[in-house]
Amino acid sequence: MWEELLYNPKFKIVILVFVILLIISNVITVYALFFNDDSDEVVYFDEQILDDDFDLGFDDDQIDNDNTQTIAQDSIVVDWAEWPIETNIYDFLNRTDVEEYVASIEGYFSTAWDFISTFEVFKVGDVKQGLYVGKELFIVTVVPMGPAPRKHMLRVIKEGDSHIILEKYSDQLWTPHMEFFTEYSDITIADFETPEFIAIPNSDYRLVQTVDEPFLFVNSYSQPVKVFKYNGIDYVYKDVDKKCFLVRAKDGTAREYNLDLDFLGIVNSDLSKGSVPTILNFTLLNGDKNTEEYMYRTTGGCRGYINCFNYVDYIDDISSLKKIGQASNGTAIYTLADITIKDSNGAKMSVLESMYDLYYPGYDSETNEPKEKMASADFVNENPIIFWVDPLGQYLAFTNAKYIAAVECGKPVIYLYPEEETDISVKVSPNGGFTKVEPEYNEGWNVLANPQGELYNYADQKIYPYLFWEGIGFDYRLPEQGFVAAQKDIENFLVNKLSYLGLIKSEYDEFIDFWLPRMQEQPFYFITFLPQEKFDVLAPLEIVPEPDTVIRVFMDYRGLDQYQEVAEQQLEKGERLGYTAIEWGGAMHY
Repeated sequence: MWEELLYNPKFKIVILVFVILLIISNVITVYALFFNDDSDEVVYFDEQILDDDFDLGFDDDQIDNDNTQTIAQDSIVVDWAEWPIETNIYDFLNRTDVEEYVASIEGYFSTAWDFISTFEVFKVGDVKQGLYVGKELFIVTVVPMGPAPRKHMLRVIKEGDSHIILEKYSDQLWTPHMEFFTEYSDITIADFETPEFIAIPNSDYRLVQTVDEPFLFVNSYSQPVKVFKYNGIDYVYKDVDKKCFLVRAKDGTAREYNLDLDFLGIVNSDLSKGSVPTILNFTLLNGDKNTEEYMYRTTGGCRGYINCFNYVDYIDDISSLKKIGQASNGTAIYTLADITIKDSNGAKMSVLESMYDLYYPGYDSETNEPKEKMASADFVNENPIIFWVDPLGQYLAFTNAKYIAAVECGKPVIYLYPEEETDISVKVSPNGGFTKVEPEYNEGWNVLANPQGELYNYADQKIYPYLFWEGIGFDYRLPEQGFVAAQKDIENFLVNKLSYLGLIKSEYDEFIDFWLPRMQEQPFYFITFLPQEKFDVLAPLEIVPEPDTVIRVFMDYRGLDQYQEVAEQQLEKGERLGYTAIEWGGAMHY
């Protein structure tokens, strides 16, 4: 009988109708449980279904009803934009306020446009929890007054007409721009920081975050390439140009990382930053322990531009190296197997010849002359450059600190223009010492200056138009940003740029008279100007009484066989206000 029913078409229809009715009944039941009869509003099930005795198997505080997280009272949670969104400055600042402010500080900016062009504003997220909930979070980049190595960065919450700086996440900045940022907050952004340490896959090594934030967007680096994923999702990048390891933070900015090398020095000290030499812990094959100081960052002379790491690309195989020792962790230390190897196909000298040519043997204070260089063969035997293979299979070079490159700072001259006749003391301290001074230095110059720039030197009772010095600066590297000019156009180019930087005709005429004859051999020249902050570090200038305006212009250049596209350098217009000191100079090339 059951078999007959199962194969009866009418019975199948009855069963199908029953199943459909059962499904509809269940849907109606679920709807009744979760929704009110009289409205479309959702009723949370903890209000309508769960009673005090109902147990879901976890604690009440584990139930996330509003998609929030537990944070400290002085923290905020941000809903981050996928990438920073460039924002119109007048959507951020009030146009009328800007125009009135610029008019009130006559002499700094010619127009409101000149002022706002020094800003860039990017929205990076919305505050979704904590203080300032519902407000927008911005990154503001500001070009500081005077030449500077980079734009300064502020993280700012906009609340009505107020702009609140997040102190923990912003540069310190003292310029006219700060008129619009008068409120500060020390709140913390939850879950914002990248890891302090990142393990390098398939190795016993790790990266350690640098102490100071670089205050740069990731796209400020010219060629960041992916290296590995550090958390299964996000990448560690390495910038091909500056050789930095970096990670993208949630607001699109970068965090830089050092290699944590146990034979290098103390992690995150000045030693591990590579900005000062350290005695590497390795033993030579003859059993002698290393006593020499080395640096692992790219170095040079009168300017102080230092890359993150001195990775080299002229070695592509271990056969180019020979082992000379062993680090304290058991890894090999190498030197060049072929002392004639060059760092590029077009190089005129080998790596070692170039180092020998550029190294500065020191300054003899008794003879007031540079010391004599050692013989080149002895130089090679001193292991001026050594190599280590990193856990990613790339070659990291360490330079003996005694042989870091140096370039002579050519004819810096100092002009003084007090508003009235004034006794002035001037001291300049190039970190590699002087090679020439005029008048005699005597631990500083003491002069009587008048508004026309005439300087009466008390030491020899003579009148000078300026104070002159040449010297050596360490830690030098030609930057990538600058300008390319045809040789025939260089004079006009220099007039334009030097006057923009604040030099008057008599000053830039003398500059051009000195430098133009040195820029004749190539059809094109790459020209760049050292940021004043860098020059202040490598050749500190102390003037008493302190001038109202100090403008230091330092040029570097290199000849080019053909025109090249380069990233254009952004220069800050020089403004001479009140008692003024002017200095110009450049890097000497022989």
